[in-house]
Amino acid sequence: MKIIRVRVRGRVHGVFFRQSTREVAKRAGVIGYTRNMADASVEIVATGSDEALSILLDFVGRGPERARVDDLEVAEISLEHLPQSDRLIFVERHLPDKLFDIWPDG
Repeated sequence: MKIIRVRVRGRVHGVFFRQSTREVAKRAGVIGYTRNMADASVEIVATGSDEALSILLDFVGRGPERARVDDLEVAEISLEHLPQSDRLIFVERHLPDKLFDIWPDG
């Protein structure tokens, strides 16, 4: 399975973007996390089958009803490209009962 990092820009804060992404990801069987970034974008790091990631990317490319996606950056990465703190959280949090996390802001 590959790991992708997605940066979503536009009206993505205050429109339930992360929560909606979490719901789509869980249904698709995607493992990962999403968090708000200081530049008002949303970052998603996720892993799953090609089909599952395609479902996720289709959703985040348009977002929930009140969102507006202006830019979508997608890059395939390896676990080593994540900062050490993110790498530990990514590995430790992805037990079968925790398929997708929303990180607190700040």
